[in-house]
Amino acid sequence: MATRLKVYRTQIGFFDTIVAAPSQKAARAAWDVREDLFASGAAGVTEDPEAVKAALAHPGVVLRRAVGTDGPFTAGDAALPKVPSLPRPKPTTRDKSPELVSPPPPPPPPKPKPDRSALDAAERAREAVEREADEALAALAVERRALDRREAALRTELEARRDRAERELAQARAAWRKGGGD
Repeated sequence: MATRLKVYRTQIGFFDTIVAAPSQKAARAAWDVREDLFASGAAGVTEDPEAVKAALAHPGVVLRRAVGTDGPFTAGDAALPKVPSLPRPKPTTRDKSPELVSPPPPPPPPKPKPDRSALDAAERAREAVEREADEALAALAVERRALDRREAALRTELEARRDRAERELAQARAAWRKGGGD
């Protein structure tokens, strides 16, 4: 009895690959992978008629085509798209190492010092206001002491005049009573 083949499909690199194999283990061996692509859902059985026809025509051979293309599945490098060969650049004397080394990024530009002129002017203005306030309050204190002295002198003078007026009133009252006034 012949072994029944199934067609398995997965994506390896840039290629959709198919293989006609009797089991998942045989498909993994043909793809030369150790990871269980079937358990992770990255591989499975395909029912695509084109893929099945191509794989059954070459059992056990890995067929591939570029991902996203509709071309036929082929074996080996035949599935690679044809790219014209490009000329190789000529090495220059400056190219001493095969690796390209990018220069280090330039250091960030230094931050400009902030302009302190407005701050200095505001501080000078505040100091001037404080000086003016101190001078005005000192002048008021001098005036207050002078007013306190004038008030004390005035009170002393008024007290003396009041005492004199009280004595004169008392004398006038006594003379009036002496004269027969009631």
